[in-house]
Amino acid sequence: MIVSETCEVALSGLAAARVAAYDPAPGRLRKVVVLGRTLGQMGTPRPDALEEIESALYADGLLPADTPSQQRAWRHALDAASDAFDNGTNEALPTIAADAVAQADDGAEALRLVLDRCATFANDGEMVDAVRDALSAVGRADEMLAAPFGYLRAERAWFGRGEERAAAEAKERAEMAEWRAERDADSVFAALPPDADFASALRDAHSLLTEESADMIAGQTIARLARPPVRQYVPATGTDPFAGGWQEADDTAIALHEKAKSTLEAREAGFDPAAAILALELRAQTAGTPEALALATALKRERLGMNAPVEVDEPEPEPLSVENSLADLCSPPGLVGEIVDWMEASSDRPNRALMLGAALTFVATLAGRKFATPSNLRSNNYVVTLAPSGHGKDHAIGRIKTLSAAAGLDRYVGPARIMSASALRKLVAREPAVACFMDEFGGFIGQIHDRRAGLHNAMIRYDMLEMFSAAGTFFAGAEYAGEAATKVFAPNFSISGTSTPESFWSSLSSLSASDGLLARLILLDVTGPKPARVKPRLSPNDVPAALVDAVRALAERGGNLAATLSDRAPKAITVPLDAEAEEIDADNIAGLDAAESSASPEAMPFLNRVREHALKLALVVAVGCNPSAPVITGPVMEWAYRLARLSTATLIRESADRIADNDRSAAYGKILRVIKGASAAGIQPSRIGDRLKGIDKRMREELLADMTAAGRVRLVKTAPAGGRGGRVSERYFAS
Repeated sequence: MIVSETCEVALSGLAAARVAAYDPAPGRLRKVVVLGRTLGQMGTPRPDALEEIESALYADGLLPADTPSQQRAWRHALDAASDAFDNGTNEALPTIAADAVAQADDGAEALRLVLDRCATFANDGEMVDAVRDALSAVGRADEMLAAPFGYLRAERAWFGRGEERAAAEAKERAEMAEWRAERDADSVFAALPPDADFASALRDAHSLLTEESADMIAGQTIARLARPPVRQYVPATGTDPFAGGWQEADDTAIALHEKAKSTLEAREAGFDPAAAILALELRAQTAGTPEALALATALKRERLGMNAPVEVDEPEPEPLSVENSLADLCSPPGLVGEIVDWMEASSDRPNRALMLGAALTFVATLAGRKFATPSNLRSNNYVVTLAPSGHGKDHAIGRIKTLSAAAGLDRYVGPARIMSASALRKLVAREPAVACFMDEFGGFIGQIHDRRAGLHNAMIRYDMLEMFSAAGTFFAGAEYAGEAATKVFAPNFSISGTSTPESFWSSLSSLSASDGLLARLILLDVTGPKPARVKPRLSPNDVPAALVDAVRALAERGGNLAATLSDRAPKAITVPLDAEAEEIDADNIAGLDAAESSASPEAMPFLNRVREHALKLALVVAVGCNPSAPVITGPVMEWAYRLARLSTATLIRESADRIADNDRSAAYGKILRVIKGASAAGIQPSRIGDRLKGIDKRMREELLADMTAAGRVRLVKTAPAGGRGGRVSERYFAS
C-alpha cells in the first residue's frame, strides 16, 4: 500500500467530518471541495474518492434526481469536488512517487506502483518525472537512465498479457453495445415491422451485441412497455443539461404500450410448454455430457407428466363479492329516497352517500314497533357513515332535526350522547321507538370499548347488543339492589353515526369483532374526493309540506299513538315478500351458504348478519313506499341485498386491515393503507416514511418486507433510463 496507516485512519474518519447540513450555495460548497482535495492529497484511488464524496452528499440529504434544481446542485457539487480531487492528486504525485520508490526494488516497479495509483489523473511524462526525482533524492538516479524503457516495462507489467488486454477491451465494447441497445430499445421496437423478431432487430442495429444480451433486453423492454405508461422525468435534449422535466404519458408512449401489450399477449397465447420442454430435452441429449443426459431424463419425465406437481398456496378468496359502489345505491324508492332528495337540494356540497344513513334511520324509527318481516325482524338498525373531514357529515343530522321539528315528531330523535347504560335504558323505557343521531361516532365507540372504561360505559355495549335482537320481543333490563328491572316491549332503538375512518377504526379492537357489535353495524364507507361546491336549490329550513305529511302519515300508521308508545307494544303488521323478492332472497341465501363454507373464522360473524340486514333494510324502504299496505318487492329486495353485501364486504376487508391490538399491528395497517391509497404509479419508500414519521424506520422496513413476502404489496425496482448512472428507483404497489 502507498497510503500510510496514518492516512488510512484519516480517510476512515472523513465520513464523520462531512458537512452536517449541506447547502448547495457557493459559500457552503467549500467544505465539499475541501473533502475532494483532501482525498486527492492522500492518494486515494479515484473510484474510492468519488464514492466517498457521493456518500457525503447523500448523507447530507442532497439526492441526484428528485427535482431539476436538486440535479443542478448535485452536479455542481460533484464537479467541484471532482476537480478539487484532481488538483489534490497532482499535488500529491511527488509524495506518491516517493512512497513507491521506498517500496519498489527497481525503477520499473516504482513506475508500476505509481501507475496503479495515478493512471486516471496524471500523464506519462508527469509520472516518469516524479519517479526520477524520487530516485534522485535517495541516490538511485542510475535506475532511471533508460526512463522510456523502464516505463514501457512497467506499462507491460500493469496491463499483463496482450490477450488479456484484448479480452478486456472486447468486454468493454460488448458492454457499450449493450448500453446503446438498452438506450435505443424503445425506438427499435417502435419501428419493428409485424412478425419481426425484436432481439434480431436489436442485433442488426448493434453488431457487437451478444445473442444473450439481445434476448434479455428485448424481454425487459416489452415487459416494461406492457405496463401502463406513467408520468416520468424526461431528460434535457438541448444545451442546458438541467432543462428536463416531468411529463405525462404522450400518444407515442401510449402507442408503444399498446404494441408491447399485444406482443406480450401473443407470446403468452402462443407458448406451448410441451414443445418448449421437448426442445430443451433434445438440446440436452445433443450435448451428451452426464449432467446434460440427467437433465434430458428429468425433462422427459416432466413432459410425460411423471414428476410430482409442485404445491403452491392458493390465494385467499374474497368472502363476499359485490357488484355496486355506494354511490350506486343512494336512491332507494319511496320516503327514504325523497328525504335524501330533499337533503341534497339544501346542501352546498351534495353527497347522497352521506345522507342515506340518516334517512334510513329516521324512517326506520318512525316505522318502529308497527311493522315486521315474516320472520319478525323489525326496522331498528345501527348505521355508521364514514367520510374524511370536511365532507359535510353533519348536514344530514341537521336536516333530520329540522324535518322532525317541522312535523312535530322530534320525540323520535334521541340525545346525541349516551353517558351510561342506565341512561340508555331510561331513554328506551320513555321512548321505545327512538334514534340517536351521533356526530363523531368514533368517540362514542371508543367510550364503550375502552378496556379502562367504567362499568356504566361498558354496559352500554351489552345493552345495545341485546336491544338489537330484542326488537321483536322485549328488553329485560338490569336489576339493581335498590332498583327493579324494567321491561321494554319491542324496543326500537336505532343509531345513525358519522365519523372519520381514522377515528372510527382506531377506537376498535379485536373485542369489537368478537362480541358481535361490529357485525350488527351497517357501514357506509364514503370515499373519493370532496364534492364540488354548488348553490343550494332550497334553504336549509325550507321543508316541503308534502314531505311533512308523508312522515306524519308513517308515524301515525295504526292511528293509536297511545298504544304505540305504551308499555305493551301493539301487534306489528307483517310485511310480506312478493314472489320476485322470495326468489331473490332464496338466491342470496344459497350464495351466502357457499361463501360461509370457505370463509375464514374472522369473516363468519359478518356473513351471518347479511340476510338480517338485507331484510331490515327492505322492510324500511317498503314501509316508506306504501305505509298503508307495504310489500317488499323484488327491486326493493335486490337493492337491500346489494347494500347489505357492500357493507359486509367493507367491514370484513377494513377490519382485517385496520383493527389492531398493539402498536406493531397498527403500524402494519397504516403502511398498508398508504400504499393502497397511492396512485397507479405506486409510492417510494421515502414517501412512505415522510407520511408516517411516527413509525420507526427499522419497524417500517421490517413490515414492508413482511407485506412483500405475504403478497400484500409488490416492490418494483427500476434502473435509470438509458443506462445512465444513479440510484435504482424503488416503488411499492398494492397487490
